[in-house]
Amino acid sequence: MRPFVLLCCALIACSDASKPGAPTPITPGPPTRLRQIIVPAAAPVTSTQKLIVQVIDASGLRVPGAVVNWSVVSGGGVLAPVSSTADTGGVATTSYTLAETAGAVRLRATLATSATQDFDLKALPGPLAELTPLYTDLSLRVGATFVGRVRAIDGYGNGIPGVLLTSRPGDVQYTGFTTTPASPGTQLTDSAGYATFIGIVSAVPGLQNFLIDGPETGSDPYPASAFFAWFRVRASADQGIITPSGGQRVSFSASLGATVPVGVVVIRADGQPAANVPVTFSLGSRDGSVIDASGSASSSVSMSTDTRTGLATVMWHVPSTAGTYLISVTTPAPNDGGNPLVIAAVVH
Repeated sequence: MRPFVLLCCALIACSDASKPGAPTPITPGPPTRLRQIIVPAAAPVTSTQKLIVQVIDASGLRVPGAVVNWSVVSGGGVLAPVSSTADTGGVATTSYTLAETAGAVRLRATLATSATQDFDLKALPGPLAELTPLYTDLSLRVGATFVGRVRAIDGYGNGIPGVLLTSRPGDVQYTGFTTTPASPGTQLTDSAGYATFIGIVSAVPGLQNFLIDGPETGSDPYPASAFFAWFRVRASADQGIITPSGGQRVSFSASLGATVPVGVVVIRADGQPAANVPVTFSLGSRDGSVIDASGSASSSVSMSTDTRTGLATVMWHVPSTAGTYLISVTTPAPNDGGNPLVIAAVVH
């Protein structure tokens, strides 16, 4: 009986081995290349990215147990681990932390067979941190044209392309004047993060500001910019000028019979306030009265400008009848022809 059982087992074994379609074990060849599974084309600076590849042989078969050695060819950064072993599916993994500098990065994987494969990715700038330079200082003549450049950068000094910048008016120091915004009114930074603006210096000597705003933050109705820069122009002229002081308008509204302050500032040709310069405020017979420091009312008051700010201010008692009334302000200081300065009050 036993010989018969052994014979049957042998016949069955032979029958299974020769059965059509029985799987034949396939052994992969030496690792020759890597199939990219996850390798980002671009990533922000200082971020950490997972790199996943599959080791295959010349026939495209997965090679488990193969060792992959990682290195940085260019662009900086850190790989961890620098050596990884493929799992049963031939998959090898490592992590790459980018450096602080934006630009091209090349990583290299080397197999035990000395075969190598490079992977290229782009290090992108981080979020906007500032506009630089914060101040661009220029010394120019009134009426001159200037070109100024601003750069949008991240926290590591990398230029950021595509940032929307907006120019807006600034002020002329000590005066009630504003500057004309530089042009273009809006523009996007270029591939290196730069934007170039053209401005025209106002015809008023002194420190003139031209403002550049970055993207708005917050939401309507209270949008605000957390990023800004200035072009600061020290404008000079052949002569000085008398102008409305800061906050004073050339034309303003007033209530019937109101007493309102009127301020002017005298600016020297070099843009500095003129100290101790005589200034006279005068009214026509129908335009009300001016009140001096002693409280006396009259049609004309003379005083000297402030020693620090070049400012002179009086109180104007406007008529109790609706209409437009004028006050004339003169100074013997050299000026550009804007003397006298005439300020209007629209009384209603």
